[in-house]
Amino acid sequence: ILVLADETANPKFVAADLLSQAEHDELASAIPDNLFDFIWMDCCYMSTIEFIYQIRNKCNWFIGYPTEILADGMPYNQTLPYILSEHQDLIGAAEITFNYYYSHTTPLYRSCTIVIVDMSEIENLAKSAKKILNIFLVPSDSSVSGISLVFFSPLHSIIRSKYIISGLSS
Repeated sequence: ILVLADETANPKFVAADLLSQAEHDELASAIPDNLFDFIWMDCCYMSTIEFIYQIRNKCNWFIGYPTEILADGMPYNQTLPYILSEHQDLIGAAEITFNYYYSHTTPLYRSCTIVIVDMSEIENLAKSAKKILNIFLVPSDSSVSGISLVFFSPLHSIIRSKYIISGLSS
């Protein structure tokens, strides 16, 4: 892979973009349709809406981290009983995972964003994500190459106020 960028490019953003696009097509095509009840992607940046959409026919539920987690990996010893039990509780496992990171003694490591997607609603989620992205896209003649750097700050409040999915407790 060859990456060309000028001196203003932030290497962390370039790396994040590369990781978020890494091998999605190959992974999605390698998984047969309707094979899994759920896919839990325990890997930062592998939970973009683009990737989730690519695997829309592979599982009923998708769980993952759309942002970087700065601490150690998922607490499998705490979450696997929720995931592997006869009465599977993916929301409970996600809450355990979130609380594990949120209760970290070092404030810097209190970083965790988890998405739980009902794949039967992926078309609606994709349409909502497109609407949100279109609000914040920079005109194509901009020097930022497509996305405004201020995109991330108001996104959370827009999603909560206009596009929140009901049915999950907060």
